[in-house]
Amino acid sequence: MINNRAIIGVLGCGWWGKNIIRTLKEDLNYKNITCFDPSHDVRNLIKKDLQIDVSNNIESLLLDDNIKAVCIASPPETHYELTKQMFNAGKHVLIEKPPTFDLKQLDELNTLAKKKNLVYMLDCLYLFSDPVVKLKELIENGFKSDIKFVHFKRIGDELRRKSAGISRIRNTMYNNNVEIMDDLFFHDAGILFHLFDCEFHVESVKKLNLYHDTLADTVFINIRGDIPVKIDLSWSLTPRERRITILYKDRILEYDAFSKEDKLNVFWLESMKEEQIKYKNNQSLTDMLKYFINIINSDN
Repeated sequence: MINNRAIIGVLGCGWWGKNIIRTLKEDLNYKNITCFDPSHDVRNLIKKDLQIDVSNNIESLLLDDNIKAVCIASPPETHYELTKQMFNAGKHVLIEKPPTFDLKQLDELNTLAKKKNLVYMLDCLYLFSDPVVKLKELIENGFKSDIKFVHFKRIGDELRRKSAGISRIRNTMYNNNVEIMDDLFFHDAGILFHLFDCEFHVESVKKLNLYHDTLADTVFINIRGDIPVKIDLSWSLTPRERRITILYKDRILEYDAFSKEDKLNVFWLESMKEEQIKYKNNQSLTDMLKYFINIINSDN
């Protein structure tokens, strides 16, 4: 049950901020939303599409004690300073990736959040998706031992997609000084740590700057720990693929995000038998925001 008593601010009302606002309003029926964006065009668009007024005065957000939490979906280079301002104003924060570009800054913000007893939560959308929830359930109940290798693939094929293309990458990622690691690594790293209770460290990183002189659009990451892991990320490579493959001594467990069926696949090596495990197709953004709201409304 969602408690509507806390006012939530959305700071940055572009493409993802608009998704957050719409989900809060329409899916969660959340009444107490206040929004902020410096762009006149963005403010008008949100008012037209979602019937919500958007302010350009961040000081009013900082000074309003009724605003208990803020979802920050602003350009990445602003994340550190804005988060720090919100913490110093006593507000909980849900931050988009990347939370900072610097680990020292991230440690500083973690320390500040703990000191002020505030929630500091990364937008970890995929941890709330039902296939990842189902994978976690399987790994904890019989699919935990004899893992040989884990392979994550998040390939966008962005150059050929009609809704994307090189111009979108230039106007969004490159324009904001964001490379592929800043954009996508948090998703699969988050899933990795969520699924497996192990220590991991990055062994090697191979970056490809195919369409920008300094910013990588493709990266291959080798990770070592109790289980060897490889993460492949790309905006540019083809075909479009989002897959998690877990190789065991006796089976292969796989999640294919672009499969038409909402099922995990299990392939048994000795018998050559194939098995499918059904999962729901939930709205992970809805569930993540619900979790955030429940946390900030809790007494803990």
